[in-house]
Amino acid sequence: MYCISISHKNTPADIRALFALSEEDLLKLFNQVRWNENISGIVCLSTCNRCEIFFTSRDEGSVRCMENYITENKGVSMELLLSHCLVYSGKSAVRHLYKVCAGMDSMVLGEVEILRQVKEAYLYASQYGMTDTELNVIFQGALNSAKTITTETRMTKLPVSIGTLTARKVVSFLNDVKTGDKYAEDKYVLVVGASGKIGNIVVRDIADFNIPGLKIICTGRNHKTLSEKYENIDSVIVCDYKNRYDYVDRADVLISATSSPHYTFTAERVRENLTDTDRKRLFIDLAVPKDIDREVSNIDNTEYVDIDYFKSLAWENNDEKLSEMKKAAMIIDEKVDEALKSLAFTSFRKENEVSMDLLSGKSADWLLYRIRDGLDYDEFEKVLNIIKNEV
Repeated sequence: MYCISISHKNTPADIRALFALSEEDLLKLFNQVRWNENISGIVCLSTCNRCEIFFTSRDEGSVRCMENYITENKGVSMELLLSHCLVYSGKSAVRHLYKVCAGMDSMVLGEVEILRQVKEAYLYASQYGMTDTELNVIFQGALNSAKTITTETRMTKLPVSIGTLTARKVVSFLNDVKTGDKYAEDKYVLVVGASGKIGNIVVRDIADFNIPGLKIICTGRNHKTLSEKYENIDSVIVCDYKNRYDYVDRADVLISATSSPHYTFTAERVRENLTDTDRKRLFIDLAVPKDIDREVSNIDNTEYVDIDYFKSLAWENNDEKLSEMKKAAMIIDEKVDEALKSLAFTSFRKENEVSMDLLSGKSADWLLYRIRDGLDYDEFEKVLNIIKNEV
């Protein structure tokens, strides 16, 4: 298995956005792979923090072929791709997937959202018949390994998600600007994209802080669905996305987390709708590609942050998880070894059916002598101990 990876670890959000895979991109890539006899399977994981393509092939030249697919489909140069991507192969690729599944490669260590995202990516590829035996074994093993880590370590019991970090930033900002001024009893947070995965997490995390007098104004694709989603949260007010600019002047914090290819807020429209420019405001852009025109930062009394801002905050909250990472790493090593041995055994049986039939007619002594001659002492002793425990 191979993996071409572009992630938050070495690529800024602006560059990651160039490689984000839409459903149309995925289907086009799947179709290209179907016609490539050297690539037997593919799974694509595309989130705000990473774009990773896992694929199986017996030909090393398939890596360059896949790189060509990426650059041609996304309209980017090969130089840009090669200067930002990491390429994993064999055991390294398998181990990387297991770490990603367990949240050990995330901006926020131990986040659980990535597990769902990997599962969805795998099921999507499987639905279109794009996974082979190798990918099925490896991805199912990675998902199960992540569940084991959740049970046996505290990695995910010490979560600090982007939603939580965003909520803390919002609370901190409101506390700083609201103390002792005329707006102390009037706090508004506008969340565009509240019906999406990230937006939903942000809204609920902010609401959980129970800030006195806070109103969270939410917009989404479907007004009725959004109203039903937040009907049990008293602080939420649902409005139509088309009317979002009507709330700009009222809002202290404006958050956008959509999958829109266009800006949800432009600096020009924001200026047009502001009457109180003395009021401090915070714009938070959690989208990739970006939702908010960065020029809003040039408006008086306005602070602007994007998703990469939270990277440094995430690391500050990861110290408690470092010791748990060692336990998780040991589980991953064990599970990766199991998966690779399972694949090796399955491949051997498939490719050596005649040999397996012949072996069934050989004596135990004959087989032990052959094993003894091919292993060193420690390895041979392990084999003997396994036999002792089974007989």
